[in-house]
Formats: sequence, structure tokens, C-alpha cells
Amino acid sequence: MASENDDRWDFEGLMSFNQEKIDILMATYNGEKYIREQIESLQNQSYNNWTLLISDDGSTDNTL
Repeated sequence: MASENDDRWDFEGLMSFNQEKIDILMATYNGEKYIREQIESLQNQSYNNWTLLISDDGSTDNTL
């Protein structure tokens, strides 16, 4: 996050970004084999200010 005229990083800008809440959208269809691993991967990230929204498209397995 350097400005156009400067090669230094804008750490203040990075810090304010880290505090913003983000939404993660996940679409799934018959993803029973993978959904646990996908969710755990998100939970293990260093950025933790998020909400996960999952949309299932009529799965016939035990996805949700």
C-alpha cells in the first residue's frame, strides 16, 4: 500500500484495513467431502474479523 510517489508502506492504512469486517461468500453443491476442510481453513487464517455466508444449491448429500 505505497502511495504513487513513495515506495514506503502505509502501515497506518494497513492497520485500519485489518479492523474492517468482511463477508465471505461460499457457494456449494454436494460438497460434503470438502466443506469441513474449507470452513476450518477459513477459521485458521490470521484475519478473523469476518462473517461466512454459505449458499447451498440443493445438495443431495449431507453438505449442510
